[in-house]
Amino acid sequence: MASTALLEELRKGVSTDPIAASALERITAFHDPEPGTQLQHQLALVIDHLRLREVDDELQLLFQSGITSPDAQQRSAALVRHRAQLKAAIAGATLVAN
Repeated sequence: MASTALLEELRKGVSTDPIAASALERITAFHDPEPGTQLQHQLALVIDHLRLREVDDELQLLFQSGITSPDAQQRSAALVRHRAQLKAAIAGATLVAN
């Protein structure tokens, strides 16, 4: 999908959410992408980085509070698995982009 078509699709998708629409406008104002840039791929990469940060933050909170309950231990294990998946996806996406 061409970058202009993707931007139009994204604008349609965020038209009912003023916060998302505002964020999209700020992002598109940074600079025009280089020809051949896969915007959807780049956006997915940014979102995965944000997800990874959230997982890291939650893990840090769990470790700081002490993982004592079985529920906390299960959540910690699930977060560690999710963190590994995100890191692998980011690494793979970065290799594909280069």
